[in-house]
Formats: sequence, structure tokens, C-alpha cells
Amino acid sequence: MADVAIIVLWYRGASPAPFYSYDLRQSGGRHWSDETVFGQRAQFDLRVNPPSLRVHPVRPADQDTYRCRVDYERGPSRTSTVHLAVIVPPSPAVVTDESGSVVEGSAGPYLEGGRVVLTCKTIGGRPSPTLVWVRDGRVVEDSYTVDHRGQVRNLLHLDNLSRDLLDAAFTCRATNNNITRPLDTTVTINMT
Repeated sequence: MADVAIIVLWYRGASPAPFYSYDLRQSGGRHWSDETVFGQRAQFDLRVNPPSLRVHPVRPADQDTYRCRVDYERGPSRTSTVHLAVIVPPSPAVVTDESGSVVEGSAGPYLEGGRVVLTCKTIGGRPSPTLVWVRDGRVVEDSYTVDHRGQVRNLLHLDNLSRDLLDAAFTCRATNNNITRPLDTTVTINMT
């Protein structure tokens, strides 16, 4: 015969006190939540299998290690630990030209044989994003820097421009996870 859970307790970090409980010793079960931890954002969801603590909306400050302890009627308690990693996308990438002007759509016009320097910048995000330049699905520049404010920069240098770069599309791609789509900003090269 399967044992019956009588209470579910959730703990955050190293805290010895639970921040959430679901007590089945009372008819219909009773939920309790420490308002200082999640406020009204946490709810124990019994409609899923296994029942789970749902937090909505998740905030960056929620990143932590959580423990769930289930006490049973007859058997020993069981504890599970999970680390919640909260991903924060970076800001959309902004491209600037040699003069520092923001480029939207197309850069230039540039002379054949000339040089192009485009700077792609993004800020924020957790974890810190990677920033690469892509052309025709292929990475053409992947060296980026991160400054003390968390701004990520990648410079695209194109020297000795040839006519085959007319209307060539270069995409600056910011990504910091494999769950959401990368943030792309595309610039085409205009030549005279």
C-alpha cells in the first residue's frame, strides 16, 4: 500500500525555516506562504504530476537553491534539492558606425577599396551574453569584450571593400541561453 504525504515544506537557500507549506492533515489541505519571500507569486499546484511549487512571475532575485521536504504518514521524510537559475535576456543589440552614429538598416555608402568598422553593443543579461557577427549563417567575428558596467562590444572590421559586399547583410547576434531566440540586429552594406 502506498504511503500518504501529510505535509510538504519548501526551504530557500540555507534557511532552516520553510517559506511555503502545504498541510494535508487538515481536510482539503491548507497552504501557507511567508509573504516576505514570494508574496502572492508562489502556489503549490496539485494539478500536475508530480505536484509542484509554481512561482509566477519569476524575478532575477529568485535565483537560489531550494529544498522540498515531504513528510509521510508512515515512512521517512524525503528531501529533494533543486537550483533555480533565472535567465535575463540582454538588451537588443545596437550597431554604430565609425563616427559613433547608430546604424539602422544600412551602413554607408562606402567606397570600393575602403574600410568599414561597425561596433555592436548590448548591455545587461544574466548570464552575460556572447556577441558575434554572422553573415549568411556563418560566424565571421566572434571576439567580444565586456566592460566593468556589463556592456558587451564586438567590432566588425571589413578592409579593402570589394563590389561583392554591396548589399551584404551582417547580423550582430546577442545570446545568453539556449532557451530563447537570439537577439539579432542586421545591417546591410551600401556602396558607391
